[in-house]
Amino acid sequence: MNGSELPINNFYQVVPVSFSLIGSHAIDVNASVKCKLTVEAKNEWLQTAFNKIIEVYEIELAKYEAALADAKALGVQIKGSNPGFYRK
Repeated sequence: MNGSELPINNFYQVVPVSFSLIGSHAIDVNASVKCKLTVEAKNEWLQTAFNKIIEVYEIELAKYEAALADAKALGVQIKGSNPGFYRK
C-alpha cells in the first residue's frame, strides 16, 4: 500500500486495531493515530489547573499572612509607601 488514510471517529481513550492474515511469511503493519482534544477534556483540564493554582495561592497567602502577623507582633512597622523611598 502507499500509505492511505482511513478516518475513524468517535473513539475516546482507546483506538481498536486488529489485523488478520493467513498464509504469509512476512508482513509489516504500521498504524498512526491523530488525536484531537475534545472540548470536554479541555474544560476538565482547565478546571483542574485552575483549582491547583487557587490551592497553591491560598497556601502561599496563608504563609504570607502568618509572616506579616509575626512581623507586626515583633513591632516592625511595614509602611505602604514607595519601596524606592527606603533605598535612599
